Amino acid sequence: MARDLKPKTPLAERLVAARLYLQLGRDDLAKALGWNRSTLAKYEQGASQPDFGFLDRLQDGFGISLDWVITGRGVMCPDQDAAQPAAESSAVPQGMDEGLLAAVIEGVIEAHGGELSRLPSPQLGRAIALMYADLVATYDSHADRMVGLRLALRNVCRDLLPPKAPGRGGGKRLV
Repeated sequence: MARDLKPKTPLAERLVAARLYLQLGRDDLAKALGWNRSTLAKYEQGASQPDFGFLDRLQDGFGISLDWVITGRGVMCPDQDAAQPAAESSAVPQGMDEGLLAAVIEGVIEAHGGELSRLPSPQLGRAIALMYADLVATYDSHADRMVGLRLALRNVCRDLLPPKAPGRGGGKRLV
């Protein structure tokens, strides 16, 4: 199975977030858009920039906002967010998004192996606060923030994995 690489640009992160929001694998989205899987992978990794034809198909086929994909402004799916109650579909300047905060806490703890003891309390608190603040600053709607959280937690889990041991054989021995 091919390994997904961490997106290198905000545009690449938004493309991954859109695919996760649509609950599609890379193969499925590429096929639905009539695009090559490896091209989509390059877009999602930030190795190359999508052309207008790709973005146009993403908007027409799935309702993903071009403004959101390109700039990060607005909401990912304006048509779906318009159907949601106002409290869920827009940023809440006053008060806290308690559902998001609970999901961040749960996700950070799970990403650290479900063990609170793996991180000292101040570090755990900072990790939760920073992730929550970043999601609120980056995404306008609750639904977009939850998708962004899934993407961020996937990246955190990848970063926490121990590095692979070097392969055996074929290397020079140090004496």
